[in-house]
Amino acid sequence: MNVDQQDGEFTSYAAAARQQLWLQAFMLCDDRHEADDLVQDTLSVLYCKWAVLARHDALGGYARTVLTRLFQSSRRRLRWRREVSLGVLPEVRQDGGDAADLRVSLLGAVGRLPPRQRSVIVLRYWGDLSIEQAADALGVSPGTVVSQASKALATLRKSCADLH
Repeated sequence: MNVDQQDGEFTSYAAAARQQLWLQAFMLCDDRHEADDLVQDTLSVLYCKWAVLARHDALGGYARTVLTRLFQSSRRRLRWRREVSLGVLPEVRQDGGDAADLRVSLLGAVGRLPPRQRSVIVLRYWGDLSIEQAADALGVSPGTVVSQASKALATLRKSCADLH
């Protein structure tokens, strides 16, 4: 296969996979611009290995794994800080709100989870992966996925109870 053919195949794959990768990235980092960067970095890694990857059936799983590991790696850097300056504190509704408000609150609670727990929640419950698939994507044991999911769900339950 020549270089032009490889580039064409990669371009087709990237166009088809970009939306799904971006949604996963956004669920992980809760920031549109950072999600764009994560997807771009993921596609860069895939492009560098495309000659080998193009022949594999599990390309979507590999892309999810790369994206998740890039996200977790970015959180390990000492220079990373999640700091947002606000002139005025936002109002917090105490009446429970409707389903859209609950969704926003839940997404906020997911965004406050530690990176590993957030990754497990996104892969298991949003990405609908099995415990073993999530463990493979994260490079950890299935027991770690179970324990991290349990801790994350307990934190989310407490956050949701605080909303009511």
